Amino acid sequence: MVLFVSNFSFAVVEEKKQSTGFKTYTNPDYNIQIQYPKNWKKSEQDLPAHVLVQFTAPDAKDGSQTAGLMVGNYDVGNNTSLDEFVDFFFKDRYAEPSDYKVVSSSNTTFAGMNARQFIVYDYEKVVIPGFSDSTSTVKVMRIFAVDNNTSNGYAIKYWSQPGLFNKYLKTAQKMTDSFGVMTGETQNELAPPEQNVKSQPVVKNDNLQFANLDNKFSTKWGTLGSGNGQFHQPRDVAVNSLHGLLYVADTLNNRIQVFDTDGNYVSEWGQQGTQDGQFNHPGNIGVSPWGDIYVTDTENSRIQRFNSNGTFISKWGGAGTEPNQFNLPGDITFDSSGKSVFVTDTGNNRIQKFDSNGTFISEWGTLGAEDGQLNHPASIAFDDVNRIVYVSDSNNDRIQKFDSNGTFISNWGITGNQDGEFKRPTSIVLDIANKVIYVTDTNNHRIQKFDLTGRFISSWGSQGIGNGQFSRPVGIEFNPPNSVYIVDQENNNVQTFASSNKPTSSSPTNEPQNVESQQNSETNTDVSQPTSQIDLSKVPEVLTVSEGGNDNDFPLVIALGNEQVSSANNDIEIGDSSFEMSEWNPKMTFQFIEGSDTSLVNIKQILVGQIKKYSSPQDALEQAVLWQNVPLNQEVVLKLPDKGLNFMIVQAQFANGTTGIYSGVFDLKSFLSKSDDARLLKDDLKANRDWKVMKSSKPNLKNNIEFWQVAQEIACKDLKYYGFETCADTGTGTGTGTDNTFTSRGDDFQKTRPLCDTVTNQSAKDLCETLLN
Repeated sequence: MVLFVSNFSFAVVEEKKQSTGFKTYTNPDYNIQIQYPKNWKKSEQDLPAHVLVQFTAPDAKDGSQTAGLMVGNYDVGNNTSLDEFVDFFFKDRYAEPSDYKVVSSSNTTFAGMNARQFIVYDYEKVVIPGFSDSTSTVKVMRIFAVDNNTSNGYAIKYWSQPGLFNKYLKTAQKMTDSFGVMTGETQNELAPPEQNVKSQPVVKNDNLQFANLDNKFSTKWGTLGSGNGQFHQPRDVAVNSLHGLLYVADTLNNRIQVFDTDGNYVSEWGQQGTQDGQFNHPGNIGVSPWGDIYVTDTENSRIQRFNSNGTFISKWGGAGTEPNQFNLPGDITFDSSGKSVFVTDTGNNRIQKFDSNGTFISEWGTLGAEDGQLNHPASIAFDDVNRIVYVSDSNNDRIQKFDSNGTFISNWGITGNQDGEFKRPTSIVLDIANKVIYVTDTNNHRIQKFDLTGRFISSWGSQGIGNGQFSRPVGIEFNPPNSVYIVDQENNNVQTFASSNKPTSSSPTNEPQNVESQQNSETNTDVSQPTSQIDLSKVPEVLTVSEGGNDNDFPLVIALGNEQVSSANNDIEIGDSSFEMSEWNPKMTFQFIEGSDTSLVNIKQILVGQIKKYSSPQDALEQAVLWQNVPLNQEVVLKLPDKGLNFMIVQAQFANGTTGIYSGVFDLKSFLSKSDDARLLKDDLKANRDWKVMKSSKPNLKNNIEFWQVAQEIACKDLKYYGFETCADTGTGTGTGTDNTFTSRGDDFQKTRPLCDTVTNQSAKDLCETLLN
């Protein structure tokens, strides 16, 4: 992959290493900044016009470049529109309209600017001496944006070798998402700490793509400083839904700042001190049901109460260990009536419960790691439906659940960076309507989302300065129906995201569900997430099939787990996963080059069938050839049945019970007869007895029903792509859907439902529903 950012410059640039496997490239001459993977090459010499820097992904085994992403910088002059810039670029880049084909275009945003994205096929002439000229096709993604404030135009180009476009696409998106134009308003490092400006701008992005589309970046505001809208180590955020206001604890500036819910500055109050209305590092903010603002004045060891405009009302507390005293009070929350107020007394490792006027009611918690004990409880949330208190037990790296009187119910979480693991979970917030809880996993620089039993749903974020990246996220707030606000402490900003707002399967109940505590020891790991709940996101996205010195990438189509099924991958381009073979009996290796979070077992089965006309989808499967239990990372021989185009469908087996189904198309073009190639294989085996010749069999469609349902869908899609409407004849497959995607087959599918009629396994039933919908 390659990234170009333009205009010539030989400036000394700054690079910062990121713990997430990315570095940050900064060019102060052009005020740009972008992150790129550590294992990519960077070059600033001998580049085309309008190019500042080029990043390339690791080369292929033959030394050729695999993929690239380019960012160009153009002086477009004053008042140049985005349409004018795009028109200029295409006319300048391509000599003839026949040199390219636009596949799709869409509006987006880039570094806070309005932008346009194109998927394009570039047709490039290849000249080889002694041969006729030929044309190669390269699939590229281009993004264009114009900054009228600086008269700069930006053009990104992502390209890849055939078959690798989807493999590197997510990395390209992460790089473009991290790109920033550093001005005095947006560069944290360059903003003077005491600069007093009227308000900082809000950076908006309504169309950024993340690996998890459940939580999409929306807006961001704030830089380092003490001016209006600037922050110095902010700690928390809270929404006052009665007045449509957002309150941020600007901790090291010892004040509370007020914004509207879009991030526009409204007002502020507070200064350092011990008097009423003054603060010594305000920590967290709670908003009562009637709209008053409660602030944990951390190092003054007290709670202060204000009205919505910041007028002081009352206070309670003081330093100590007795009831109604605090040692670094952390967070504060309410029940819906406001009669019960819960405070995390962080330094005393306990929870205190008060009425709304600060009158002490009860307390619970002692220092320790046993169930119900606490070590630096940082945040608290109350579930009014089930009368449950959730506490982020920060130094124990877990979330604990209690009833409203402090009786322990359950907990989840251990130290780590995998799904459901934590490194200093700092803040929590509930979305009761959708039965989910959000956790700021602070030292992992991400947000995790769970259902109310502690079952992992999703996560987003990584360490960095780009949109959707964090450096110690600490505060979090949910604003119905689907807005999530994050305080990004060390980046001194607030970011907002849009949740998918999809309810989970958990249902509220008057009897809290027990989730067993996780223990982290060498001899026993008791995970709170049920063993039947498998994280399908850990399944590798690409299976590499190596043959004849070439690596061919097969994309993941769908993943299956115990009683689970992932959504189908609708973005597969058949041409991107096609390749040629020259032997009837190829020596092939199946491997996952990029590794996996799950333990690999083997290739459960490989199905190969010729692309031609069939009487039915079942006929296509029954005429195919099947190999089972093929070893991974070992060269094996598959005896192929037919010349020409063939589909290949591979089911990989993992130790945790998950399987991933991958697909590709190959073209067998052997100049030898099948018998001549068999004789060569016999000679080869005498010279190399390490090769394992796999025995094939005919498919039995009555076994492993979920695999055959997926195989039918893939075969139908491949056949249609090459002009064979086999599946349309029976109302199945993609013949009645849109181009090359899994879509609902409507009434025709409902009438026939081939293969699904015999489904008895719940996993297979789920699969049928996924492919139907």
